[in-house]
Amino acid sequence: MAAVATKPKAKLMVASDLGPRFSKIEKPDPTKGQTVGKTPWNELQREMPEMFEGGDKYHGPGHFPPETMAYFSFAFKGQQAAKLNRSCYMVTQQLLDDLANNAPHLTVLDVENRQLIDLEMLKIFEALGTNSTVTELKLAHNSSDEAVCELCQVLRTNRSITKVDISSNDIHDKGIGALGEMLKTNSTLKELDLASNFCRGETKDIAAGLAANRGLTKLNLNVSQIDDAGARALQAALEHNKTLRELSGFNNVVVDKELRKWLKTARRA
Repeated sequence: MAAVATKPKAKLMVASDLGPRFSKIEKPDPTKGQTVGKTPWNELQREMPEMFEGGDKYHGPGHFPPETMAYFSFAFKGQQAAKLNRSCYMVTQQLLDDLANNAPHLTVLDVENRQLIDLEMLKIFEALGTNSTVTELKLAHNSSDEAVCELCQVLRTNRSITKVDISSNDIHDKGIGALGEMLKTNSTLKELDLASNFCRGETKDIAAGLAANRGLTKLNLNVSQIDDAGARALQAALEHNKTLRELSGFNNVVVDKELRKWLKTARRA
């Protein structure tokens, strides 16, 4: 008798695969057989317990350090209190209080990959205004196009933060310009990652900041849509800046071959 082919078990869907159907679930109820994408809620709860708090409260998609869990809640699209047009993470009051009160354990602020909207990032940056214990900001993969201006105001006078990763934050002209102005006066910041934002014509502002800066040692400008004019502005700025030891500028839109080569290897540690 020929063997009967068995249908392979469907792959358990993870958070990044969930799609639009998931965003419409306001208050998932495992007793009603609700699903996340095509995965039954009960099965997701059993197979990926790290996505839940207290056994049944959904924490939200993604895998994050356990110590950051208390600082975020997850709001579903359509929830009346949140008034959101998409499902997303929101910061909790505990995070804002710990920042404002200089909680001694909070030296690295890690909010990366939370896909926080501008308003949530603004709350964080305002709370940082009086903070003197945080030394590193891990902000990658959020949305800070408008909120970054508040961060720049904080960094103008902050004397504790030495490392900032704000890559992939959808920052455009106004925010890039604010970062350039911040670099003119900040001497505490040592490492700045601006990769995968939109420097474009405002690269000249970053260059002006670098020309005046005497503290930064590492700058990442990969995938920042820097053109030939921007690269030349950076080139001129580095004639005045002798403290920057590492500059990374891969995958930009520089046309001139020699200039493109220079941007990739201008400064290496």
